[in-house]
Order: sequence, then structure tokens, then C-alpha cells
Amino acid sequence: MQAAGRAWRGALAALLVVLASPAGAVVLLESAELGAVGRLGGASITANQFVGWRFELDVPLEVTEIGGHLFSNPNFSQGNGEIFGALVRLTSLDAFPLGDPFTQDEVVATVAFAPPFPSDQILVPLAAELEPGSYALVFGSQLFGATGEGGLPNLDDQPDIPPTTIDSYIFYGIPGPSQPPVWRGPLASHMRFLVRGVPEPPADASALAGVAALLALALQSSRR
Repeated sequence: MQAAGRAWRGALAALLVVLASPAGAVVLLESAELGAVGRLGGASITANQFVGWRFELDVPLEVTEIGGHLFSNPNFSQGNGEIFGALVRLTSLDAFPLGDPFTQDEVVATVAFAPPFPSDQILVPLAAELEPGSYALVFGSQLFGATGEGGLPNLDDQPDIPPTTIDSYIFYGIPGPSQPPVWRGPLASHMRFLVRGVPEPPADASALAGVAALLALALQSSRR
């Protein structure tokens, strides 16, 4: 009877989640909490080092903005002051991008923007439709129209938000003298990446019908 009761409560909770998730509800995916702003340093974003965060989606998401806790490098005068943000499709949550640094097929969407100085939280518009699966949000330079430099504060006042761990962060760069650039990790954590969007509504009522069927089955079991 206890197991049946748990099934009933679980099915009811699932049904309530479906009913309480109206179209247009905003989702904010966060890698870490926001620490003190106004920072001057952290993990560098340059032509020689890209920094990314891997995340996973269980439902389709219509992305509207990306960003994070970022800063620009005002002392770098050779570029336009912008870095790029790229949403990249991964084969799994523990995988790296397949290209050097990317293949054309795995890049979903990109945007170039100028981070603030000193550091602050920033969100910039980026339209993309993501299907369920694994992705990375990557910041870098010298691609997609960005020629500036910047960085991500990564101090302990920005604890990672589960399921993010140090293994969720990836880096593309030169690991040592006379070596080619590669994707690798983990090297650092406590960096705040943001992906904001709207869950795409189901094409039909099949999802709700499935939950309703589960609810009915659990109710029958609880009465036996």
C-alpha cells in the first residue's frame, strides 16, 4: 500500500507540473550562483582560451538570451572589445566539441557582444531552438566577429549549482609549449554561465494524456 501511495503521489505531482507549466514560462539555466560583481580578474577568454559550460535538456527549449558573470579586458586595444557566445551541440554530457574548435554542424547559434568592465552579470539576445540533448555554452574570441578579450570571475563566492560540477566546465587552448590547441577539463569552476529561454509547448496533448493514464493506473493500484 505504501508503494501504491507513493506512485499515486508521484503521478499527481507529475500531472500538476504539466498543468502548472503554461506556454511562455521563462526558464533560466545557471551554472553557479552570482557572487560579488565589480571583479577585475578570473578565467581568461581570449583567442588562445575558450571557456565553456556543459548542460543537458530534457525538453525542447526556445533560447532567447545567453550570458553570465563576465568582464572585458580594457587593456586589450587590438580588437573590437567583443567576445563571442556560442551554443554548441554535444554528443553527450561528458563529451567535448568535435571540431578544432568547432565543426559547422555542431554550432547551433552564435552572438558577439562586449562584456562590461569591471565584471557584472549580463544577458544578450540570442535566438535558438534546442531539442532535448547535451550542449555547451562557450565564450571565446577571434571567431564569429569577436576580436576582443574578457573573462569570467571564478572565486568561491560563486558555488556551482547542482548538477553542475567542476567537470561541467571545459576549456579550449594550448596545453603546453609547442602543442596544438585542444579541448580539455576540468581546470576551474565557480563560473556563472546563463541560458534563458521558454520551454516549447508539446505538439499535441500526448504528454498530458500519458501522465493522466499513469495517474489512473496509480489510483487503481492504491485501491487494491
